[in-house]
Amino acid sequence: MRWNEMTAPEFKEAVTMSKGVCLLPLGVMEKHGNHLPVGIDYMKAWHYADMAATREPAIVFPPFYAGSISGAKHCPGTFALPTPLIYEFLDETCREIARNGLKKIILVNAHGGNQSWLANFLRMQLDSKRDYMVYLCSHDFGAKTEKAKAELKQRTGDFGGHGSSYETAVALYLFPKLVKMDKILPPENGRPLQRLKSLDEYAVKTPMAWYSKHPEHIAGYGGETTNTDGEKICKAITEDLCEIIRRVKSDNVSMELYHEFFQQTEH
Repeated sequence: MRWNEMTAPEFKEAVTMSKGVCLLPLGVMEKHGNHLPVGIDYMKAWHYADMAATREPAIVFPPFYAGSISGAKHCPGTFALPTPLIYEFLDETCREIARNGLKKIILVNAHGGNQSWLANFLRMQLDSKRDYMVYLCSHDFGAKTEKAKAELKQRTGDFGGHGSSYETAVALYLFPKLVKMDKILPPENGRPLQRLKSLDEYAVKTPMAWYSKHPEHIAGYGGETTNTDGEKICKAITEDLCEIIRRVKSDNVSMELYHEFFQQTEH
């Protein structure tokens, strides 16, 4: 059930049908090599959510394209907002979703760079009491997805993640007309450079950690993938997401603990 396509009366019915669950797709706009669209992260997140919601009823919010992507500002097409603003934007979005009766919000994130700040966003939910619960699922969604991705990497010999076999495969399946396989960069362009090797050896990070390895903003190679690979992965993601939705629907403990936590902080 797509939030933006329903009439107001339909929306009211959908809140009941979904048992108050909303899927919020998250991504960014950034370079993914020379062959994939810059919006692939939020586009695939929305498709994943939409496919799952057709099988396990939930309301799908329009894609949230503002995320953590300052490290790609040197690449054409990147849309990067200040970090404090994206926190506030997402927080107010969740408040509005909940005001409309959807008290269980699942963040369906399809951009690896979002995971760390989204973990902080969950901690922000403890700053002040809310009447809803936010859930963040794994970037890999579940065991079926992880297995499908691993099989693809083994078959293709892929060595990376960003703009490589996984994202190329799902793009070929979900929106093939937007994929320019004739423009794909050769494998050597996706291999990490070792420009901060002395720090990397001791796991010391700087703001330049990603750029030091991947100045062309590509990591891996997707030239050996097909739309059949993408179909298999999308099927696995759909099944994992459906299971997540079912578990969230049946979860009452999180909100009980949330209330208990705030009762303890007040005393």
